Amino acid sequence: MTDQELLALVQAKTPDELSLEEIGLLRLRLAESSELREALFGQMQMEAYLAEAGYANGFDLTVLSRTNDLTKKSAIFMTDQLSKIGVKAEVKVLEDA
Repeated sequence: MTDQELLALVQAKTPDELSLEEIGLLRLRLAESSELREALFGQMQMEAYLAEAGYANGFDLTVLSRTNDLTKKSAIFMTDQLSKIGVKAEVKVLEDA
């Protein structure tokens, strides 16, 4: 796997979701790739912050969005990113008045 593929893997999965093969590939590249180290460290740091705040198992969140495409896509992206650190977020689209 290339570094870009490994970076996408780190961004798509939580550490618990990685297979043994994927972990092995990451270990081979971590020493040489500062980008991979930063991505993994960032994800683990966010999980530690949640645990420190009393949310080690995550929490539920509703993200409110308007009906326009950009706002909806941004809300969906945000919920996807939050899910990677254990926050269970859903998007609720509000109709414009």
